[in-house]
Amino acid sequence: MKRRTRASPPTPAAAPPAADRPPTALEVDVTRALDQELAWYFGYAENAARLGSLTLLPTYAAMQASAAGETEDEQLRRVQALVLTVQVALRALPTQCAGVLRAVYTPRRWPLAVAREFGPLTAIVVRLFCATHPWPERSSHDGLEHAAARDLARQLVTDEGRPGVLRREARRLMGRAITAYVRARAPRERPEASS
Repeated sequence: MKRRTRASPPTPAAAPPAADRPPTALEVDVTRALDQELAWYFGYAENAARLGSLTLLPTYAAMQASAAGETEDEQLRRVQALVLTVQVALRALPTQCAGVLRAVYTPRRWPLAVAREFGPLTAIVVRLFCATHPWPERSSHDGLEHAAARDLARQLVTDEGRPGVLRREARRLMGRAITAYVRARAPRERPEASS
């Protein structure tokens, strides 16, 4: 005779890992702010600071400054402090992570087929492709990355470009770079001064 066992009630599932659940509103806001900050830095602030003409804030910071009713002088101090913060964070990153962020956020034009296939990961994918195909056919005015991107666009037509493999590796590198930047960018707790 079989003994009946009572089924235990289902236990509530633990919260899914971050990759398995939709992002919270705060995570979306932080991601958007980091994206704006890095695009602002590499697309404008880095050169503007070098030229001494730094005046614009990334959108999220401009909205904060406006909400706080900051004067132009206060906003200028905020701009200068933000540039310094980003520079310090980027210098603290491993070289590969800083290079990934620079590649992704430096404005460039890519062949449409490549940009459509890889979206924001295009710059990383082009560099990965370049590493495995280091001598693309070039005309005298083409840069190496642009020539590699054109070669990749041709290979995507025949699926020789291995888009899935390139996309996975690019996502891994981007995730690693963003994680390192977030850690470097986070405020550090300072040990209390001993008396």
